[in-house]
Amino acid sequence: MALDFDQLYYFQSSGAYTEVNTIDKKYILSKNLGKIETELDSKKFLRVNHNFIVNKDKIESIEKGKNALINLSNRERIPISQRRYQFVLAAFEHKNPAD
Repeated sequence: MALDFDQLYYFQSSGAYTEVNTIDKKYILSKNLGKIETELDSKKFLRVNHNFIVNKDKIESIEKGKNALINLSNRERIPISQRRYQFVLAAFEHKNPAD
């Protein structure tokens, strides 16, 4: 299966499998999220917590604070772990510098 990464929103862990969420479909891969993370371009994808890797181009905004969330362009919201919060915030701000 060939994936068009521009159509991809995020990868979600499902035990030994990974769910791939695209604009119009969901797929199941027989690889765990850690393995997939090593195969992705870190300039395009961002690990935001233990269970999710998101496509940076699909991030609309970040809700800051203790229970931080990523708002994706498809209106889904993904939690950011406290451990990865500063890294995610820096990556998002680097992608979207203030005017």
